[in-house]
Amino acid sequence: MTGALALPGETLAYGNAPRPAAQLPHQKYRCLFNHELGILLWQDKGITAANVAKYVDKLAGTDVDAVMCCPTAWRTNLFPSEVDPGWKRYLDLPYSNKMGGFEKSMKYIFDGGDPVAETLANCRRLNKGFFISYRMNDFHFVDKKEWPTHNAFWREHPEYWLADTNTHATGNNDDVRLLNWALPQVREHYFSILNELATRYDIDGIEFDFRRCWTLFRRTQVEAGVPLLTEFIKRVRARLDELSLKRGKYLQLCVRSLETVSRGRAFGIDIADWDTKGLIDMVNVSPSFIQTTEINLEDFQKKTPNSRIYGELDHVLRVDGGKYRFTHIEHYRAGALNFLSRQADGISIFNYDWVSGSMQRHLAPGLM
Repeated sequence: MTGALALPGETLAYGNAPRPAAQLPHQKYRCLFNHELGILLWQDKGITAANVAKYVDKLAGTDVDAVMCCPTAWRTNLFPSEVDPGWKRYLDLPYSNKMGGFEKSMKYIFDGGDPVAETLANCRRLNKGFFISYRMNDFHFVDKKEWPTHNAFWREHPEYWLADTNTHATGNNDDVRLLNWALPQVREHYFSILNELATRYDIDGIEFDFRRCWTLFRRTQVEAGVPLLTEFIKRVRARLDELSLKRGKYLQLCVRSLETVSRGRAFGIDIADWDTKGLIDMVNVSPSFIQTTEINLEDFQKKTPNSRIYGELDHVLRVDGGKYRFTHIEHYRAGALNFLSRQADGISIFNYDWVSGSMQRHLAPGLM
């Protein structure tokens, strides 16, 4: 299937033309919290209902009003997907025991658990918005073919990789085992997964995570890839419009973006055009992994004026010698103040769950 999906009797319109779905009520969130379900694989017992709940429970009484739920452990989908049914065949992987929590977590889903549904239910109990934050080409361990968290689509289709080398994926190298978004089969797979998640769960929106990793096309294919990616975004937007009208609420699209508009455009992410076309609602401006306020919020405010702009706070700081340490609460507060004083519409918190347990108590009322 290609192109946008229109409802019977409806002509989809973008840009300055009105869209019926966009007139539906929707919340303007102020504090986004990224929750990566992959952290559940690191529990001694694998996934349990109790440890699914605890990662949401700590948000009670805080300024967080939307949870951006990443439903994967790197490339493995952590819900009972029919599009990617790896959870049905996890015991067939001869190397699944390389990560003990992986096998236990797959068994949890095989036995009827659904971490996405359980996280959503806990968010609703606490009156938090719920977004799916999906990694558009996750780079973790693509230099290791037999790492257990590669999903079947990646593993069974090496012809869809940009290249077949043992090179770690970075934004400066396309000679890696990342999927090639120039191929229609790749775009169809991602659409099918996002459509399944949006249809199956009562989400409030989807976030396209282009930071883990942002390489989508070979560098020689970027310009040809720009309209392909835009058409993909348009197709997802159309599907969310259809679901919005059925559910009576507007489902929003957020982009977790590189730190400047032009840097994203160099990889084929034409976020300014998406904003002009009315395809997106929110932009989460990310430094990727290391906490810094040196992201160009003003660039996005100028070039994506129709979208709400968020500044992202990350969980580690770079210190002398290239080492890292956890971001302290004082840095979180200073970063939030910096972004809000620059007229950001809100802040986003990324990878906080990976901060040591002694820091968790600091997520408290008054962060904003």
